[in-house]
Amino acid sequence: MEYIISQNLSDGRYRYISNKSNKISVSYRLPDIKRNYRQDSGEYNEEGLIVYLDQFKQWVNEMKTRKGYKINYLQFYNNTNSIYLIFKRLCQIDITTFGDVDAEEYMWISQCNNSAIQYCNPIETTCFGYDFKSYYPKIMQSSDFMFPTNKGRAIKCLKIADNIRWGYYKVKIESDDPNIKKVFSFSKNHVYTKTSLDYAIKLMKSGYDIVIKLDTTLDKNAYIYDKADMISGNKIFQNWFRKLNYIKKQYPKNKLIKSIMSRLWGTLCVSSDKSYNTIDDIDKNNMWDDISMTLQTKYYLIDHIESDNEKKYYYILRNNENPMRYPLGRIKPWITSYGRNKIADVALLDIDNVVRIQTDNVTYSKKQKFSKKYCDLLPEDKTTGLVEWKHVNKWNNKTLDIKYGKW
Repeated sequence: MEYIISQNLSDGRYRYISNKSNKISVSYRLPDIKRNYRQDSGEYNEEGLIVYLDQFKQWVNEMKTRKGYKINYLQFYNNTNSIYLIFKRLCQIDITTFGDVDAEEYMWISQCNNSAIQYCNPIETTCFGYDFKSYYPKIMQSSDFMFPTNKGRAIKCLKIADNIRWGYYKVKIESDDPNIKKVFSFSKNHVYTKTSLDYAIKLMKSGYDIVIKLDTTLDKNAYIYDKADMISGNKIFQNWFRKLNYIKKQYPKNKLIKSIMSRLWGTLCVSSDKSYNTIDDIDKNNMWDDISMTLQTKYYLIDHIESDNEKKYYYILRNNENPMRYPLGRIKPWITSYGRNKIADVALLDIDNVVRIQTDNVTYSKKQKFSKKYCDLLPEDKTTGLVEWKHVNKWNNKTLDIKYGKW
């Protein structure tokens, strides 16, 4: 069975290798071969591509021949296809009953801060780094991780009640406390999930200097979900996690199974495919009346670009009727806000000695001893030792004599 492994190059070309010929080629277009997999780890050069192909063959064989639940990876045509279809086979409930994300809901989702906590004090000091293993997969199968399964509705909220309803809120949150950036991420659009708003209130009540003000000048300052449409992650992801995590424990060096697990939430959250249209395309299809930068037309104008290669001008459009590829895409602001709260709780254990936070890692200037609650929070070698920090993703571990990030 023929397939290729490819790398994306900085100039827009692809470097790829065939499992049949072991020949490496470079081109602006990949060959018309049904099975096309992307290199997900290792060195991104010719030698790294050869090494990855050998490893890929071994990983595929391990998953196919093991006892118990087997995965025939080569029946899937690409990375994204495999990640989603493996999940769909293992999902415990019928996710086709979930409602699609519409343009209004997508707008609220997009206005949240959908990234992880990133903080760094750029100093040189002795460090002790700790990170969670299988961070997002474990969150997804948690019984207390909640997210909506159907669209909600925009409302006028008059005050922040004691028991905040599930949804998004237009709230201005401010703080001059230097430690707040270690444990809370602000939204530039001032839109927060209930999960994030609850955490801000928790921080305020525990003594941090935080101001929380609901924007009551808007006709619709909140978007809420019915409680019946909220579901816990374990009901959807627990079987998927249990099956794949068992394989991962059997083959801890198999980076393919690790990628299948760690990339699922990102795969679920992708937007629908954007369309690139020339003026001639739009004229030919009578699309002008359907295009605007509002939610009222069929297409939303994202941007316009000029292609240097083709000397053409393109309008980039998104279909307002179906802006996310999967209904489970609405998980996006909920998993990121839950993840921020989880790592923030770890930082709060010794907030004054926190040097760096990146997604599932907290690095301190003092060695920590955690309770059994954090049994899956383990020491990390690359952030432990005498470290010179440049920024959150660039540091020099002088103890290991290794530089991380782009220097």
